[in-house]
Amino acid sequence: MAEIHQREFYQGDGVKAYELLTQTCKETFSEKEYVALSDFNQATPRELVSVTARVDGSRGFVDTVWAAPQEPDNNMPWVLEDGEWRNDDCRLRQ
Repeated sequence: MAEIHQREFYQGDGVKAYELLTQTCKETFSEKEYVALSDFNQATPRELVSVTARVDGSRGFVDTVWAAPQEPDNNMPWVLEDGEWRNDDCRLRQ
């Protein structure tokens, strides 16, 4: 799920990426805000190199590595919510 989220957010459809957020994150910012950030980030093409997940029960952390010049995105929190893994990174960041 983390790879799908990253690809949709940075290379595809911000609405689909938004659907993979936790309810807490959806209450933090609107779909419109999230899609706008996704659109902004898609202006600079990225190539996803690897995704690594560490799981501990119903929580996990994901590290993603992008081809240069992007920096790695480490320790993105994910949680198991209603039987589905959801992105719990409720910060609007670039």
